[in-house]
Amino acid sequence: MSKKEKSKKASDFPFDLEKLFNPNYFSQLPKWQQEIVSFYTRRLNSYSKIPDQLAECRDPSDVFELQSKFFTELISDYRNEATVVSALLFDISRPIVEKKQQSTEANTGLAKDQARTMTEAAEARTESMVSGKKTSSKVA
Repeated sequence: MSKKEKSKKASDFPFDLEKLFNPNYFSQLPKWQQEIVSFYTRRLNSYSKIPDQLAECRDPSDVFELQSKFFTELISDYRNEATVVSALLFDISRPIVEKKQQSTEANTGLAKDQARTMTEAAEARTESMVSGKKTSSKVA
């Protein structure tokens, strides 16, 4: 297969990974994965403490208090982790978003230029036609 054919075949692939992902993208993913593993480790430690804490309960109100504390902590942990993971993913994807935004702005500028050129051409044709009619009516 020639270089030209290989190039054509590569461009036929629906995703150009070099355009889609910043080279730093994959190097940043371990940070995200480490955070997730760390979070699950913290949560598992919290779960593992429950049997001992339940054994210390002396009446149903102690169990209710332990359960309330556990669920409050659970919701807080997941909320905080969602914030942390979202920030990490945003940092990872920021270069991709910025690159896409720059491309969109460039395309918008090009479209505006083309629209301006078409409008000017149409106005020139209209003016030319109007001028031609005035000239022909004066002659007639």
